[in-house]
Amino acid sequence: MTTETTETTETTETTETTAPAETTASAETTEQQTQTFDYAAAVGALPEGHRGLLEHKGLAAAEAFPKLVDSYVNAQRLVGADKVALPTAADDTAGWEAVYAKLGRPQTAEDYKFTFPEGVAAEEDDLQAFSGKAYELGLSQRQADGLANFLATGAHKEAQEVAEKQQIARAEAEKALQAEWGNQYTLNLAKAEQVARALGVKDDDSGELRAVMGSARLVRLFHEISTKVGEDSFADSTAGGGGSGPDGALTPAGARTRIAELLADPQFVERRRNARAPGHQEAVDRIYKLNQIANPAT
Repeated sequence: MTTETTETTETTETTETTAPAETTASAETTEQQTQTFDYAAAVGALPEGHRGLLEHKGLAAAEAFPKLVDSYVNAQRLVGADKVALPTAADDTAGWEAVYAKLGRPQTAEDYKFTFPEGVAAEEDDLQAFSGKAYELGLSQRQADGLANFLATGAHKEAQEVAEKQQIARAEAEKALQAEWGNQYTLNLAKAEQVARALGVKDDDSGELRAVMGSARLVRLFHEISTKVGEDSFADSTAGGGGSGPDGALTPAGARTRIAELLADPQFVERRRNARAPGHQEAVDRIYKLNQIANPAT
């Protein structure tokens, strides 16, 4: 009986000794788990200048903490990077020159290089003027080349559209003129060309006139001049036909035009066909002479 009592007592004492230690550890763990970082309090404890900066950047609230961390990470990435200090004054010429050079502007305006797509080009004078302005504005080589390409391509496209519209308009006007003149179109066109040559209108000049007036309007104008003045007044003095009379100074092309005109005249055709008609031999001889002028090699 004495032994059993002693074991019971020892066991009880051991239990009473270890219980307070377990309770203390549990309380410490609970206290650690309930502690949190008070971001707002941390911001409030900062110096006024730092706190003001965070407030200005919208980083003072607790929900902005991840954004603050991102900003710090990004700032660390820039450490040691090649940076450009921007001048604080707009009239700091030397400072801005250094910035432009750092960003890739060539040393001089003449150093710009331009490459254009196939079929697109720019006038040399225009490129020189553009280079000077690009250099003045501090454009880099890449910026200047890209802008020049944009402008030149746009101008090229616009010119193509204008040319296409002019071509369509000329074709429609010539079609209308053909419908108006009918079977006299070829003859009237030849008259107009004869007047143009007699007036000294060269191919380059007529091309410029067509660009301004349109082919149909130009042909109509010369034809009206021929009609009102008389085509005999526009005979080519350099013609090789020689001779006198209304047909003597015609070129081969002019002679062919005159033949076509005469053969389109019913009265002349009748005189030439009818041997008894007054002026028959004269009509025959005239066509013969015109054929000689029209075909000088035969």
